[in-house]
Amino acid sequence: MNWNLIRNGMLVLALLVATPAYAKFYSYSTLPNATDPANEPVWAKATFDVSAGSMVVTLTNLQPNITSVGQNISSLWFTVNNGSSILSLSGANVTLSGNLVDISSTGALSYPSPSTLNNAIVGSTASSIVHWTKGQSGSQSYFNDLNGGGQPDQTIIGPAMYQNNTSYGQVGGSLYNSHNPFIQNQATFTIKAAGLLATSTVSDVLIGFGTAPGNNLRTVPEPGTIALFAIGALALALRRRTG
Repeated sequence: MNWNLIRNGMLVLALLVATPAYAKFYSYSTLPNATDPANEPVWAKATFDVSAGSMVVTLTNLQPNITSVGQNISSLWFTVNNGSSILSLSGANVTLSGNLVDISSTGALSYPSPSTLNNAIVGSTASSIVHWTKGQSGSQSYFNDLNGGGQPDQTIIGPAMYQNNTSYGQVGGSLYNSHNPFIQNQATFTIKAAGLLATSTVSDVLIGFGTAPGNNLRTVPEPGTIALFAIGALALALRRRTG
């Protein structure tokens, strides 16, 4: 009897039992002290809640006291691996939800109509309601606010900090002149795709900022996601040893 194999198998089982929250949940964040091209601070997080046939992606701007649209989130890039294949969003049904706000020259908030955004995002053309698009570039899937044509709007802005969270204080012209409305704090993308498995993994996550393409910052997995990948690697190694 191979006691080492039994011991390792029990370790994998113990890890899986001890960390149920991470069985299908991936979380990535920008690096500490990350900045946009104007050297302004940016701070963002993307989470992926995966199950068979569906995935909920939450994209959050954590940067407080934003003064420039360059600090706003405008795209998300990621790879979903289904074992032997890479997920494509081309046949997926995706909806976007979030709260829309307008920002004035004084930094004060108002709420356009409709103030709640909950619509299917478009595949490749602009929408008068939802500016974000979905697509594929090589092995990466993406949600992109810059592909819809026209003036970018509905970028994701961070939390308000002044006057009981009703104002951004001193803001630059790039925020109030031409890019209203914004999605405040976070956007949620709900994906329905037959190709998604409960065991699908999410990696290579990039978050884009500003209104010009290309400013995509690499992210790092948060501790729970690192543990999940470690469990998967150990399970794969054991499977190969028993094969």
